[in-house]
Amino acid sequence: AGILATTISTVTFGIAAQDRGSETFDRIAKLFRCSGWAWLLMGGLLALVMPVMLPLIFGKEFAPAVWPAILLIPGSVFSGQAAILEQSLRAQGRAFIGLEARIIGLVVMVPVAWVASRFWGMMGIVLAYDLAQLICLVAFCARAEKHFGAGTISALMLRWSDIKTMWSSIVHLIHMQFGRVLK
Repeated sequence: AGILATTISTVTFGIAAQDRGSETFDRIAKLFRCSGWAWLLMGGLLALVMPVMLPLIFGKEFAPAVWPAILLIPGSVFSGQAAILEQSLRAQGRAFIGLEARIIGLVVMVPVAWVASRFWGMMGIVLAYDLAQLICLVAFCARAEKHFGAGTISALMLRWSDIKTMWSSIVHLIHMQFGRVLK
C-alpha cells in the first residue's frame, strides 16, 4: 500500500507542478477519485484474504494479529489519499501543508490512543491510528478547498463514472500489451 501511495503521490506532484489552472485540479481530482476506488477494491480484497493468508504465511502464532491488521487498512487508505493531496499542494508552493496536517493527526492520535488503549488494548491504538489518518485527510481536504477554491471537496468525492474510466484504461492497457505479444 505504501509503494502505491508513494507512486501516485509522485505522479500527482508532477501534474500539479505543471500548472495552477482548473484543468490541473480536475486531473488531480480524477486521480484522487480513481485511487480511492482502487484502495477500496484492494483494501476489501486484502481484508477478505488476510484471515487465511497471514497465518498461512507467518504461522498460526500470527492469527491474533489478523484483526488489528485488517483494522489498519482504513488508516492506510486515508494516509494514501492524504499523500495525493499533500503532494499536489506541495507542488503548488504550499510546502508546509503536510507538516500542519500530520501534526493535527498526531494531536488527535496521542490522547485517543492513550485513552482507547486502556479500554481495548492494541485495538484501541489501531482505531486511534485510523481516526488520526482520517482527520489528517480531512485537514488536507480543507486546505485543498482553500487553495483550489470552492467545489474542491465535492470534486474529490468518489463517482461511479470513474469506474468506467478505470475499466476502459485497464482494457486499453491489456490490449496494448497483448497486441505487442501477438505481433
